[in-house]
Amino acid sequence: MKNIFFVLSVFSLLSGCATTPTIPNEPIQDTIIIDKSYNTVWKAVINVVTEFKDPIKVVEKDSGLITTDFVIYANGFLAENDIKRLCYLPKIMLSDWVIGKYFYTINISKIDESKTQIKIITHLESFEKRMTGKWYLCESRGVIENNIFNKLREELK
Repeated sequence: MKNIFFVLSVFSLLSGCATTPTIPNEPIQDTIIIDKSYNTVWKAVINVVTEFKDPIKVVEKDSGLITTDFVIYANGFLAENDIKRLCYLPKIMLSDWVIGKYFYTINISKIDESKTQIKIITHLESFEKRMTGKWYLCESRGVIENNIFNKLREELK
């Protein structure tokens, strides 16, 4: 009887530590169309990324690709609130989220001479220290994308 109780206790404890991703409530806006030429939009996007001081890793104007390098935006014992502001964290019992980092890729596509599409793909990761000691991919809340789009609209006025 003690063995069964022990096995059930261990199983209960271990199953409580399982991770399940938090499903976002609504899809984020990651794509917009701007009524400006490709060259005008390209210059504006470069200006915005530079203004945000995100380190640019890849710039390919012909293919419309801009990729930043990782940026650590939260670090330390108070990092969890900053991390939660940008992404949905997996549910891990007794978790301690201590580092958040991101990079993003911007794809710029010419639709016609006066319209350009911009798509932002954000890659967010968070490090859980206490229970697993692992990095986790996190779903974006759309904050980074909205900041870039808002600044871009301002730049293109």
